[in-house]
Amino acid sequence: MQPEVRSLRNRLLRWLLMPVLLLLALDGAIAYGLALKYANTAYDRALFDTALTLAGQVRVQDGAVRVELPPAAMRMLAIDQYDRVYYRVDDIGAGQLLIGSAALPPAPALPAADGASLLRDASIDGEPVRISTLRLDFGARRILVQSAETLIKRQMLARQILWGMLLPQVLLIALAAGVIRFGIRNGLAPLRRLETILAGRSANDLQPLDSGAIPAEARGLIVALNGLLQRTASMVAAQHRFVANAAHQLRTPFAGIKAQIELARRSGDPQQVAQSLLQLQHAADNGAHLAQQLLLLAQADPENPLPQPAVTLDLNRLAADVVAEWVPTALQRQQDLGLQPAPQPAQVLGTPLLLRELLANLIDNALRYTPPGGVITVALRQSAGSVWLQVEDNGRGIAPAERTRVLERFYRSADNSGPGCGLGLAIVSEIAGRHGASVSIDAGSDGCGTCVSIRFAAAGEA
Repeated sequence: MQPEVRSLRNRLLRWLLMPVLLLLALDGAIAYGLALKYANTAYDRALFDTALTLAGQVRVQDGAVRVELPPAAMRMLAIDQYDRVYYRVDDIGAGQLLIGSAALPPAPALPAADGASLLRDASIDGEPVRISTLRLDFGARRILVQSAETLIKRQMLARQILWGMLLPQVLLIALAAGVIRFGIRNGLAPLRRLETILAGRSANDLQPLDSGAIPAEARGLIVALNGLLQRTASMVAAQHRFVANAAHQLRTPFAGIKAQIELARRSGDPQQVAQSLLQLQHAADNGAHLAQQLLLLAQADPENPLPQPAVTLDLNRLAADVVAEWVPTALQRQQDLGLQPAPQPAQVLGTPLLLRELLANLIDNALRYTPPGGVITVALRQSAGSVWLQVEDNGRGIAPAERTRVLERFYRSADNSGPGCGLGLAIVSEIAGRHGASVSIDAGSDGCGTCVSIRFAAAGEA
């Protein structure tokens, strides 16, 4: 299942507008509370004025309490376009309802003072109402005047105030969203130009991208992309070098194999055919050896990834294993191959596969250029945070002027007529370089032969 493709533009727009919308919602809640408060304040005053009007019509004559309110005035008090209006006047001392609706709930206790008033919320038949209560004292007579109404007008006014406040803000946010979207689209224009540049490039164009016209926020992406392009270019170059080397070096052995096959086909002499088959075997062996060296050289190339992760290993044990593998070959060639391990574990940080190939190439090179009866010694020693791996032989040696050049790929000295393809020491040099080690070539301990030394940093000292 492919991951969902998300638009950076829409994501930026959401992150910019969502806080604004949340603030708008919070502002709406606060604005509605304030609007309802102002609406209640205005209508509470009107409700209290109604209670005052009723109170002005209360009279006490001859010990009797009357409300002098004409029927027309009573009808006017009860008429409202939106709300239901209630009122009542009670003689508290006599427990008598003088006028109004019995549906109004009893009034709470008020302070014992003439003109004391109270505004409260209640409900009538399950509908919320606002009630204004006024106390009147006529000597010992206590009169309570109540006027009430439902909350429809108040809520309508609160909503009108709310929309009057929010509508301009909503329009402003909508306009800001359009401006932000336009700004984001123009702000992302450099990325679209980068997309166009990359889409128009050929597969062979691995040149770094110009980060000069890219915004600072995207410059890190360009730097990382340029690094990837550089690494890809290096790997492609390494592959091209390998292909070129293989094509150049394998041409000769395959041409020799073809010539020997053709010669064997045309010859009727069994001895000549046998000789051709022997030469064919030598050519095939050389070709196989060359192919193996080329593949190893590709692995050792610093532009290619390591075949194994680097670990801490003991060169004493590794050298013992490799020498044991080459002893039969040395015995077959009547050569003496020995090992002188270090007295302590010679630990280095490296890739086991490549280090085995490094030592194998040193031993193979020494065996190839040392005559029968020769001595090849693999020695390990330690000094001052370093581990030295040395392979010494008593063969004909390498001229001082050529000791650096033999580390180059495919270099063979003019007087070298022995078998080989000029890759053994080049592979050693490549592998040593990948491990941060140095290679030096000197004469043997008795002044003859060759001693190749590899200096590694001891594990923990690298």
